Amino acid sequence: MLVAALFAVVLGGGVAAAEPGKNQVMASVACDDGRQYTFVINGESNAGHLVESTSNLITARYAVDYFDGEGNLVASDSFDGGVKKGQRLISCQGETTFEHWQLGTVTAVIDFQGFVTPRGKS
Repeated sequence: MLVAALFAVVLGGGVAAAEPGKNQVMASVACDDGRQYTFVINGESNAGHLVESTSNLITARYAVDYFDGEGNLVASDSFDGGVKKGQRLISCQGETTFEHWQLGTVTAVIDFQGFVTPRGKS
């Protein structure tokens, strides 16, 4: 239950919230396609709208570790939605820090695979 609550906070109310109170969080990640993407995720979605673009970044798989303010691992979560035949995924890494109402400062370290839509655009 703690993992789900923490993940909801990362995706729905982190420090870098795009619109606080509207379940949005902005994040930047570096990806193996040589690009850095900044996107906004709504709620607990697996899709993020790329900033200054009409494209989206769709997450197919992720692993996230949560660390408290002292660097102790407090929870982990993962998801694997599978990959469709012929789908080319990019691998991305990033982290965000936010204030959790019970734990204080928490840093989420995220490693995921996904793709940009529409294909070939960003």
